[in-house]
Amino acid sequence: SLRWQVVVAAAIAAAALGAGVWRALPIRSAGDERPLTIAVLPFKPVLPDQRNEAIELGMADSLIMELSRSEHLVVRPLSSTRRFTLLDQDPIEAGRELEVDAVVDGSIQIDGERLRASARLLGTADGRHLWAGSFDEEFSSLFRVQDTIAQRLAQALEIRLSPRPAHQTENVRAYELYMRGRLHALRLVKPEAQRGIEYFEQAIVADPSYALPHAGIADALRAMVLSNDVPPTQVAGRARIAAQRAMALAPQLPEVNTARGLVALFFDWDWQSAKNYFERAVELAPNSGEAHIFLAHWYSNQGQKDEALAHARRATELNPITPMIVALEGQFLGYQGESDAAIRRLNDAVNMEPNFWLAHHLLADALIDAGRYEASLLASAEAKRLSPVQTYSDALMGVALGRLGRNDEAEAILASLTAASREAYVPPTHLALVEAARGNHDRAVEQLEAALTARDARLAFLKVDRKWDGLRSHPGFQAIMKQMNF
Repeated sequence: SLRWQVVVAAAIAAAALGAGVWRALPIRSAGDERPLTIAVLPFKPVLPDQRNEAIELGMADSLIMELSRSEHLVVRPLSSTRRFTLLDQDPIEAGRELEVDAVVDGSIQIDGERLRASARLLGTADGRHLWAGSFDEEFSSLFRVQDTIAQRLAQALEIRLSPRPAHQTENVRAYELYMRGRLHALRLVKPEAQRGIEYFEQAIVADPSYALPHAGIADALRAMVLSNDVPPTQVAGRARIAAQRAMALAPQLPEVNTARGLVALFFDWDWQSAKNYFERAVELAPNSGEAHIFLAHWYSNQGQKDEALAHARRATELNPITPMIVALEGQFLGYQGESDAAIRRLNDAVNMEPNFWLAHHLLADALIDAGRYEASLLASAEAKRLSPVQTYSDALMGVALGRLGRNDEAEAILASLTAASREAYVPPTHLALVEAARGNHDRAVEQLEAALTARDARLAFLKVDRKWDGLRSHPGFQAIMKQMNF
């Protein structure tokens, strides 16, 4: 009386793209009505000196997207699984760390024009094999191999995949270039984001009708503005065009809708359009933690606490150990005044990925709101060490020092940021934060007015960031809120 048993299907084992072997082994016990959870690990090279990380990650990413079409299955995103790339990685341990019922582990070898791939499905409770298959095809048949593996996994798990749109590209080279772009853009530091954009551009040259690289460009540009002090006016137009092109090509893709929504949120300050795109992404991918976290982002920025936290918690239920999603839940908790819970979640994100600078940065922010200024200085210093190009960490240190009454040190940081702003773009909101912390409210408002002119993306947080609370009665601040349609 055990559910989720794998069906013995000898007839299918002789299918055209390789033989698969099924065994009747349980995954979950009877009476457990939760959706089945699964993780697809990056494929490993058969020969260690022949690594192709883009294809290895691409195989996993394709299976993640295919399996996510089942409403009965929760699939961990690539952002959760991409770190499990070590050749000696124990897949069962990885699956347990990812808190899933089953894990897909695979290998791949490209030898000239030949593609050899194998995959196996393992239960994390006992480590036993639930399915295994091997494939030997032309490299040009890569997409067909991915489809076949996905269908066989679905059969083994006794789930049905909803109909999917056609492949976004039939060009294997364009696909490989897109995956190389994702590999770099996900790292959220400027040189990597720039390199990611270069690969996206090459993918578009290889296949101009491929929507995902256009969406990748839009999202990488948005991330560069928020994380790396790139002037919004320099890239907003390009990001908008890329997102619009992606939407024209593939409006049915959740990734395209989130990219378009993020442009509307941070570059256009078009709140209703942003919400519509995020809601559409959730509708298209209800079991996507990333879609839920972006909709939570919208609700958080609008100060709608209950809806923000409901979607954030759903995102972390779906992806409990994705540092980005956990960190953003912490940020939203902090903005809603739940400082202790915010700090706990942000510490969780730091522990998951100690080198993830954004988690340290958001932790420093939450510690300020909790009045723990000395601890905030340490977290800001670590974020600055991990990502020296961004100046938000400097601003947070200035705020903490100002709140501690260490005015000379806060003044020194303000002077440093002001000097830097004469040579390169420094978001005016960063200067405004330090001025506000030192009690210079009129000068803080002047900087916020400059931020309006500069289209400073951080103004999107103006309604909920608690560091602005001392300015909220200022007529100039209220005028800015009205101009932004909050």
